Amino acid sequence: MSLSPKEVKNRKFHQSLTGYDAKEVSVFLKEVALELEKLSMQNIHLSEANKALDKRLAELRVKISLTSNK
Repeated sequence: MSLSPKEVKNRKFHQSLTGYDAKEVSVFLKEVALELEKLSMQNIHLSEANKALDKRLAELRVKISLTSNK
């Protein structure tokens, strides 16, 4: 299940006699936690990929500067 910020913001819970339905809240919180975990892992992978690309770009820039000086 994908959650958008709007869905989280607008999520409503049904109230029971003692407050919100604890089971419904628990299920929703588990869904949010799973989605945040996925996003966190994706962020880590993208950061690693970005670092690798930055390194490769720096290497190519050095190579270009060396070949243009000839």
